[in-house]
Amino acid sequence: MRRTPPVAVLLQPQAKPVVRAVVALIALLAAGGLAARAIVRQPQAWAALLAVSVISLRARRAAAELPRWLRWNGQALWLAKPDRDEEAAVQRSVLIDLDAWLLLRATRLAAPRVPS
Repeated sequence: MRRTPPVAVLLQPQAKPVVRAVVALIALLAAGGLAARAIVRQPQAWAALLAVSVISLRARRAAAELPRWLRWNGQALWLAKPDRDEEAAVQRSVLIDLDAWLLLRATRLAAPRVPS
């Protein structure tokens, strides 16, 4: 049986800025709806508005996903940010396979390490 050759791929998120803004807006509206419902049921729940601002900031950050390096060394998959030297071993699972488009989930197996 032949071993597969090592390969490294730069994973670029394809979401356009408009799509990222829509994702963040949906999260903000969902959090705002929950906060409004909490305030209607309990008038003292004004602290929920603080949660809405925190959730909207987190949603904006989550919607702006950075590119990653996915590297196969012949034995394991490694995932790293392009601007850092450390990488982590990952196990990938295919969530959606549409031939020209693939959605992967990478689950971390070990602590990050600096490649030698």
